This record gives sequence, C-alpha cells and structure tokens, in this order.
Amino acid sequence: MASVDGALVGYAQLRLGRPPACVTAARPLELWRFYVAREWHGRGLAQQLMAAVIAAARGRNSGVLWLGVWERNPRAQAFYKKSGFVDIGSQTFLVGTDEQADRVMELTL
Repeated sequence: MASVDGALVGYAQLRLGRPPACVTAARPLELWRFYVAREWHGRGLAQQLMAAVIAAARGRNSGVLWLGVWERNPRAQAFYKKSGFVDIGSQTFLVGTDEQADRVMELTL
C-alpha cells in the first residue's frame, strides 16, 4: 500500500493462480491489482509502488511477474512498458455479458 500523510493513495495486489497460455516462464506471479489515486499521477508514486511490487515478487522467488491490462488503456500499457514489462499476448474477460480483451504483459525477474 502507498500512503501520504496517513492517507491511502495507492495499492497493489499480487496473486498466485493459473496464468494464460502465453505466460510460459517458471514460477509466475500475477500483478492482479495496481492503483494510484488520480491526484497522485505523474508524481513518481506509481514508480515507487511498482519498485515495491517487483521487490516483493523477487522476494517470493518468482521467475516472472505478469499482468493483464485492458487493450483500450494505452496510458496503463505505456506505464507498464516504462516499468520493463513486455506485451506477450492477450486474454479475454467478461464485463457482464460483454467480452473484452486484455493485453498480457510480463516482466522477467
């Protein structure tokens, strides 16, 4: 979690689970949630939080950190690329009955 003056301004959540077929590395760990409050965008907080996430993944002896990001979210995709993630494929998910697509990105640890 990221806080400023005692206020929660961001968080990340990692989880173990079955990755999509395009994630083939050993010991994969998913970055399930990553959020920074809008008023903190562009201030370096997201980079600090990502550094903590990567350190935690390495501490778990993970081989790769992977995530799914909505294909229509270029800002998030650019942030993940800047953080060292590469696009390796896609996966689908449902929002109600509407099928959506995520880009799958991974970072070798």
